[in-house]
Formats: sequence, C-alpha cells, structure tokens
Amino acid sequence: MKFNIKEKKIKLISLGLAPITIFPMLIAAGCSIVAQDQSNLLSKVNYLAIGDSVTAGFNQDTYRDFQGKMDKDGNLSGQSYPAFFAHYLQKINKNSLVSYDNLAISGTTTENWLNLINPKKYPKGKVSDNPLVSGYTGNEKFNEINSVFGKFDKDSYPELISKIKNANLLTMSVGANDPFVVITEFTKFFIPGSKDNEELKKLIDADKSKKREEIIGSYLKSKVNEKIDELKTNLDNLIKELKAINPNLRINLIGYKIPNSTLVRVLQHLLHNELKIELDFIQSSTEKINKIIREVAIKNQENYVDVYDKSLWNENDEKFSATKLDIHPQIQGYKKIAHQLLLKLATNPNEEGDSSVSDLKNSKNFDDIVDGKPTYKQIIDVSSFAKTNKELLNKLNENKNTSEFIDSKSTFDKNQEDAVKNDKVLFTNIIKNFLGSKALGGINIKDLLESSPAKGFLGDRLKDFEPSGSLLKDLEVIQEKLKSLISKKDVVLADELVKAIVEVLESNGAPGKVEKLTRDVLTIRIFGKLVPLFLGGGGSTKSRPKINRESLKKLLDRLKNPTTPKPAKPAAPKPAKPAATQPGTSGSTSGVSS
Repeated sequence: MKFNIKEKKIKLISLGLAPITIFPMLIAAGCSIVAQDQSNLLSKVNYLAIGDSVTAGFNQDTYRDFQGKMDKDGNLSGQSYPAFFAHYLQKINKNSLVSYDNLAISGTTTENWLNLINPKKYPKGKVSDNPLVSGYTGNEKFNEINSVFGKFDKDSYPELISKIKNANLLTMSVGANDPFVVITEFTKFFIPGSKDNEELKKLIDADKSKKREEIIGSYLKSKVNEKIDELKTNLDNLIKELKAINPNLRINLIGYKIPNSTLVRVLQHLLHNELKIELDFIQSSTEKINKIIREVAIKNQENYVDVYDKSLWNENDEKFSATKLDIHPQIQGYKKIAHQLLLKLATNPNEEGDSSVSDLKNSKNFDDIVDGKPTYKQIIDVSSFAKTNKELLNKLNENKNTSEFIDSKSTFDKNQEDAVKNDKVLFTNIIKNFLGSKALGGINIKDLLESSPAKGFLGDRLKDFEPSGSLLKDLEVIQEKLKSLISKKDVVLADELVKAIVEVLESNGAPGKVEKLTRDVLTIRIFGKLVPLFLGGGGSTKSRPKINRESLKKLLDRLKNPTTPKPAKPAAPKPAKPAATQPGTSGSTSGVSS
C-alpha cells in the first residue's frame, strides 16, 4: 500500500456485529468447508484476480503496479502474487493453467469493485470519486486495465463480467483502502494553515473542554471504525455479486500484513503525537479488517487464506515486508505469498503421515485456523503429477528447501526485472501525484505560506495570488512570482518541495527520531531544505527585489535546528536618562540604525 497509509466510529449495523448466538453457527459453517470433495477439485484452472495494490503487485522497488498477464502463447508476466501463483502452477504442470487475468487496481475499495461489477445497483462507488485511484492509467505492457476498463467512465464493463464468467478460481485482497480513503481526507490537518471541515468545526465548537487535536483524533478514529464496520456489508455484497455472475466460481479471500516500515512508523507517531491516537491503531485496525474478511468468507462458505506466516512476517523482517516509504510486500514477499497460497490450495489435508507441509496448520503462525481446522479447503487437483504432498513441495521448490527457493532468482524472475527496469516509478513521483490529487484539492497554499516560516521574507509578493484548487498548479504560479528570488534558473519549485518532503521523511523516520516527530518538526525541516533556493538568487541586481539576506540566513539556521522556544528572559532595567546635552555637543555617537 501507494501511501502509499486510515480508521472510524464504531457504528453497529446488522451485519457489523453478529449476535453471540450466531457465532457458533459461523464457526460450524467454516469447519464444514474443510470436508473435501475430491471430485470437485480443479485440474484445469482459469485464474482471475481482482482487488487493490496488494493484488496488483505494488512494491517499494518499482513503486508501480505490475499485475502481469498471459499472452496467446501461454507466456506469463508480472510481479504480483497472482502472477507468481500462475507461474508456479504452470511450472509444476504446464497443462494446469488455462488462463490468467489480473485486473487489480491500486487504491480501489470494496465500493469501487461493487460499482465496476454492477454500476446501476452501486452508483456511489465510482473510481473517479476515489482520490486514491482518480487519474489511474493502465499500461498494456504490464496489465489489461485499459482494455477492460478504459477511463472508468462506462455504464457497464462487459469484459470484466466475461472474465468472471470464464474463471473458476478467483483470489482477491480488498478492503484495506475502505478506511484509508478517509485518512487521506485528514492529510490536510498535517499541513499548517489548513481548515477544518464543517462537521469537525461543530464538534470543536461544541466542546471547549478538549483540545482541538484531541477532538480531531477521536473524530478520525470514529470515521475509520465506521468504514471498517461498513466493510462487512460491502464485502458480503461483493461475494454475492460474483456468485450471481458465476455460481461455480471458487473465491479465495486474502488479508493484509502491516510492516514495520519507515512510512508506517512516521504515520504511527504523527497520529500519536498530534492527535493522541494509540500507537498501535494502524495495526489493530488492520487486524479488525482481517477478522471481518475471515468472518465474511466463513459466512459465505468461501476460502479465507492467511498467507503471512508470523514466524517470518514480523517486526524483524526485512525480506518480505516493506522497509522504506511503503506499506506493501516486497517482490520477495509476493513470491512467498504465492508459494504459501498454492500449497494451501493444492495440498491434500487428509493425507496420513504427511509432515512436509505440517507448518501450514500451525495456529500460532496463521489466522486461518479456527478450532483446530482451516478456514480454507483444497481446490486444485495435482494428483496426476504429484501423488503426495511431499512430491508437490519438491516439484514446486525444485528440490530445494523453501527458503532457498524463494531467495533464488529463476529465469521468470529475471525476465520480469528486465521488463520493468526502465519503467520504475520514483517515490518522489508518488508524492507529486498525491500533491496534485483530489485529496489535497482544498489546501489553500496562500494560507499555508502565510502561516509558515517563509512569511517574513515573502512580504506582499503573493498579495494578488488566489489559489486555484490544484496544489501543483498553484506552485507553478508561485514559482513565477518568486522567480527573481530563486538562485537557479532551472529549479522547479514543485520538484524541490517533493524532494524535500521525501528527504525529511526518510531522515526522520528512523527509530530514535521518529518518536519525536510532529507536524511542526516536519514543516520546519521541509522549509529548511527549501530556503537555500532563495539565498544568492540569480538575475540582475536591478531586476531583483531587495531582500534581507541576513534575516534569511538566520531563518535558515532556525529551520535546520528547530528547538522548543525558551521562556523569555525578564527585560533588563532601562538605563537612566542621560543628562541634557549642552549646546555644541552631540547626543548620538552613530548614525547607524539597528
């Protein structure tokens, strides 16, 4: 997840909180799924994947979706877990995989997928209304998004429906963005000078006993919890829509794992230090989401598969989870997810005396074990080429141990790296796109600058400037107005701002620093990186407005070393008035003003 990181008010709805009396029935339903009907297994797989960035293969190495696809000759591409899953299935038996389609889109929610499948029934889930997805463009080199969805402005998507009808196996990770979209609405709070929405204003005005930040924090949590509660209904409806199109579709729901990455640490401590939100709020919200996904899968007698082995995906993990300014699995992580998923869907749970895959049933490491029984069942038939689970594992791992196999780079892996090496996206581009997104459309950059450390030397140079509603467009106008102050002619102010944001996040996200992170610290340090652009400005002396360079240098020193203001010292006693000067003497020794 791209920031790629969202939570809300506990609002009980009919499907949001199952009565205690129903819970044993749900467990029973989940356990009954485990009973295997070997005659109903799939030996030929038509594989479809839908969902969000986790399914799309977004990662910190490329910062882009690489869902992949299957060409007419059966050649596969992609760096997503569905692409690796399809590759592994094809590798162990070339005839097992008939088709592969991955239509996942980063940033999408359950409401988006309900709208894409049935726009008339679910009109409010338009992709264009989602700030995390609006402006998304597919790329025929990496996916089929353009050919299936176009610009997301159609009345219906018949090719999507056709692919659902054709598939017999579906995997999806969707739901985490439902509350995350709400978080983006609060991004403005972390920008000085931003204004509260009307609902929040009323809450703040109604309770003068609490600090504004505390009220905002409670409000944010309530909104996140509301969306998490709504997720149960939306996900249940999504499964029903899929089954209405294809009653024989075997659906597999995949959850989420929040990493201990730089980005997550920054978010956790900003929310805690500014809004008094618990440090574990992001993690606990993710656990709620996973629990809902599992409950909905059990209720609908579909598979819930936990692919995150807690003994590997933990706080010390640097191989599978994101470590930098990202929240998604790394490419190695997607390989591990695909490996785990294939074993859980293809191994025979009833094989006696088998210990080769016994770790898959360890309830301490996985959340897909309820009362000692898995919440998933075998779907894929491998009996024609692997008589035992051990034989399947050896074929999959190429007779290596699992860790060695995941670490190794196959020809397929190298081909995908070559395919994407010239199309990687920089994190700075992600930030720049976010600055230009609807999520920040209401930011008044004029108010921001007038409340920032830059106010002193900007003077009235922006007095005639009126914000347009687009942060990036406003930065272009501001650059033009300040061009005589900027030291280099080729500087692009928006690019320098983005670069400063990334550098400050990276340098302040490390343990030992991140604990003290606040909005003011971020703002001051970002401006500290921008001020040198205005020192020693170019252009002729006559054309450039006068600017107090000594003041700028003092400002720069303060920005580089932000400190808590110290109490003012008591004023020194005023000196006694000098005696009246006699005619012919001077009452001043200097004509220089301070």
